Amino acid sequence: EDGELVFRPGGHGALLKNLGSIDAPLVIIKNIDNICHDRVKEDTYYYKMVLAGYLVDLQDKAYSYLRGLDHSTQPSTKVISTMWAFMENKLNVIPPEGADSWNKDKKTKFLKEKLNRPIRVCGMVENEGEPGGGPFWVQRSGYRTLQIVESAQVNHDDPDQWRKLKEGTFFNPVDLVCYTKDLDEKPRSILPFVDPEAAFVTNKSYEGRDITGVLQMLLW
Repeated sequence: EDGELVFRPGGHGALLKNLGSIDAPLVIIKNIDNICHDRVKEDTYYYKMVLAGYLVDLQDKAYSYLRGLDHSTQPSTKVISTMWAFMENKLNVIPPEGADSWNKDKKTKFLKEKLNRPIRVCGMVENEGEPGGGPFWVQRSGYRTLQIVESAQVNHDDPDQWRKLKEGTFFNPVDLVCYTKDLDEKPRSILPFVDPEAAFVTNKSYEGRDITGVLQMLLW
């Protein structure tokens, strides 16, 4: 009533600090409302191990490439091409147009920036009409990355954007595995990898009145 901002408990926004406080290289994230029935727990355990194993494999390769770059004064064209393909096909980071013509130094700098980051693997299931974010290509700063996009992030007044969202065939039921340690296996802060411009606006209620809320999104 006095016009001041209303702050609510952390919820999703507390996830970053909570991750930073966990002294473990690998963290599995799942929504409490996605806890499954006992009859399918074995399947759940199996696919958690699949996601975690795939993440460890990706992280090992990324760090191996980074160590190679740090110990090489001039990586060969073949080595750069191998890392470039890994970045595009496994980490789903697509460089800007014209990147093929960059010299080795510029390509090496870009590779170091994109490989030396926290990695997450997100489980996807077939979209059967359930609410949730889905995998879409997002373009920022000239390059594209594969991200989980929520419907609240999409401009509903843009027919093309809304069509793309509706035609998505998969969604993420909050099933993620994250690797949080850096190249030296030390704790890494995730906050530097957040996009401060990524957010969505949502409608909430407070003491019987409708209010507008803003939730900052996480972009790795």
